[in-house]
Amino acid sequence: MAVREVSIHDSFRLLKTQLPELLEQMELWVPQTWPWSPELPLDPAVAAAPCSVMPDHLLSTEALAAAGLLARNLDRGQVQDWLNKHANKECIIDKVTGVPTHFVVIQDGSCPLPVDTADVLQISAVREGEKVTFKEKSVVVPIETEDVAG
Repeated sequence: MAVREVSIHDSFRLLKTQLPELLEQMELWVPQTWPWSPELPLDPAVAAAPCSVMPDHLLSTEALAAAGLLARNLDRGQVQDWLNKHANKECIIDKVTGVPTHFVVIQDGSCPLPVDTADVLQISAVREGEKVTFKEKSVVVPIETEDVAG
């Protein structure tokens, strides 16, 4: 069986569609995102509001920034220029060489709080299940668990 990596765009889409009650209870803001690849033109909905753009892979923002593959506070024209410059170009991230072809554009402009001061919900895969971190508290949810309260 093939395994496909969940992208940043897919992660945000899944949060919005599968966990709307959680987002409402925790008063979490999930940004609007748009996928991009050379075969897929930049979505017309990408507004002039500040956007971030990066490869559409679940890598740390620190690793992407160190590789020069994270741009912030770009308008629509700057997003397109950045994508043209970085798409299909060989790069090294954490000692791994690759050619990014799929990117995600994240609209930062409608966040009710400055991004660096907002609380962050982080979900990451660990051997035992899924590690969920919010407001500096973490819990590991075993993969077999279907319903977790509290």
